[in-house]
Amino acid sequence: GIEQSFAQSLKLMKKNINEQSIGTNEAILALNHYLCVESESLLKEIFNKLERRECRKGFVLLAAGDVVDTVYLLVHGDFTANRYVREEMDMQWKHDLDNGVMVGLASMILRQRQLLTVRCVSNYAVVYALSRENYDTLVEESPRVAHILDLALAQTLSIDLRMMSNRLYT
Repeated sequence: GIEQSFAQSLKLMKKNINEQSIGTNEAILALNHYLCVESESLLKEIFNKLERRECRKGFVLLAAGDVVDTVYLLVHGDFTANRYVREEMDMQWKHDLDNGVMVGLASMILRQRQLLTVRCVSNYAVVYALSRENYDTLVEESPRVAHILDLALAQTLSIDLRMMSNRLYT
């Protein structure tokens, strides 16, 4: 649907961009798409709390079982999410993640352990990180930003529930 076409558009756009120039505009576009922020000032308020990070193939953004203290907005590159069977540590399933997705939000807000391992699988990638400290500051300073992040969490949980239901009943 819309999320896939957005991710495909970003991937096509990124092929023509030099690695060093990947940054602010893409991140703002992705953040706005993910959070559906109507106010430019609120979008800037959130964006200013994000930190640009580069990563390389094999880098683990989030590890299953860890306490999450940073949320990542995937902006450029290829990423996978893996779920492991705890007893055997064999990979149970693998899913490619689209750019424009924020990972770790539910685990950080709900203060739960991460269920999936999220790994960079491209030679070069760019993410924007929101630390727990910056998240707490945003929520404290702006109830409107807190509401936006809570809505994003609700949407994420709703999509996860639908995906799980589809697997169980199809």
